[in-house]
Amino acid sequence: DKQHDHKYKYKVIRMKFGRNLEEGIEVKWQSWRSYAVNYNGMKKLLPLPDKDDQNQNSNSNRNTQPSATDSPSSPSAYRPRRSSSGHLSARDRSDRSRDEHGLDREQSFDEEFQLFWKLYHQSIASITTFYKEELVSLKSKLKTLQSRLENVRQGAAAAGNQKLKSKVQVLVIQPVTMDVLNKLNELKKDVIDFHEEVDLVLEFIDINRTAFRKILKKYDKRTSSSIQEQTLSALIEEYTFLDGGGEIRTYVKCKLERMLVKVEKELFKVAAETAVEAEAVNGNHVIDDNGEFHGDGHGNANNHSASTTANI
Repeated sequence: DKQHDHKYKYKVIRMKFGRNLEEGIEVKWQSWRSYAVNYNGMKKLLPLPDKDDQNQNSNSNRNTQPSATDSPSSPSAYRPRRSSSGHLSARDRSDRSRDEHGLDREQSFDEEFQLFWKLYHQSIASITTFYKEELVSLKSKLKTLQSRLENVRQGAAAAGNQKLKSKVQVLVIQPVTMDVLNKLNELKKDVIDFHEEVDLVLEFIDINRTAFRKILKKYDKRTSSSIQEQTLSALIEEYTFLDGGGEIRTYVKCKLERMLVKVEKELFKVAAETAVEAEAVNGNHVIDDNGEFHGDGHGNANNHSASTTANI
């Protein structure tokens, strides 16, 4: 029925995280692949328990869990099986105590768990390096944009002072005003593009935090453990940027959003000045010594204004 189909589809969607992570990296974060949590690599190292073994050993496994700050080892009474993806079967292990290389299978099993936690800590180091490098880079880009805004502001102020130096002038759309307007529009576009870049970085950090949570949950499920909550809490407590993006969100993104507001205010101000100048040109208005407009608004200035302009 429809209800059954809905539950089935939901279950399938939930089980696709590893594939979705790979697709996301390929499409959006390909250049950051080396920094991503090795979710699929760790997942392949986890055993798939036989139901009988899981029921028999669940109680003893829960009593031998490691602390969240250490790398948990394999539960002593636990045995894996091989699935179609290559995991060892518990029955295969019991049927043959040594593999084709003469190695003890229990030793091989322990090595898989050691490799799992090695990949786990390598993933922490990788995403931490990514965060630190991106924070430095994004702060540098933010500083450059802030300098550009300050330069445009200074240019607009200088243009305004230049207009006031002449007591009598015919209003025209000054080239410097158009230059300021163009620079502000260009700056606004660059700020918006940079904002999208910051969001992409934050999204990458967030998906990696999810990868840690998912693989720890998978660890609990495959080993009848209960370490996810404690281990994830310890991880986020030490690497706080995993919870929201750290300074990239609280400093870079906040500063950037305030800057966008400032750019839009400057654009409104300059655009208003340009509109006034355009109106004066269309009406051939002239400013006299007292700063008053003269002209009929149809391209004909009065005699006083015209003569005054002629004397300039």
